[in-house]
Amino acid sequence: MRSARRAVAAALALWTSVLAPLPADADAADDLRAIRTGTQPVRVELLGWTAAREAVFRTLVCGESGTAYCRAAVTTVAPGRAAPRVTLLLDVSEVYCDQGRCDALTTEAQREFVDAEARARAALPPLAT
Repeated sequence: MRSARRAVAAALALWTSVLAPLPADADAADDLRAIRTGTQPVRVELLGWTAAREAVFRTLVCGESGTAYCRAAVTTVAPGRAAPRVTLLLDVSEVYCDQGRCDALTTEAQREFVDAEARARAALPPLAT
């Protein structure tokens, strides 16, 4: 799990320094398509800024650390706040995908991921991009 946290931290640092102007366009359905191909996608996208100047990111980190895993979240980072607020959207282990088949991603798990993202986005305050 430490390697996943390091990957997210590195991706956030890269994102904020180089890619900040790019809009977010991935969603749970895009993530599921990418995961099913057998790749281990890593995405960090800015959803926008709150009126309180908090940055709201959507992340997807898939990788291997003994077993394959994927974790997706909506994260709000505020200036001066030690810990970000994280809304977990997906957290699956042993994700071994081949030829479109993913045992860890049952139909129910996929539906829960899509629903969790819809709820998380609906709960966000208005965001500026």
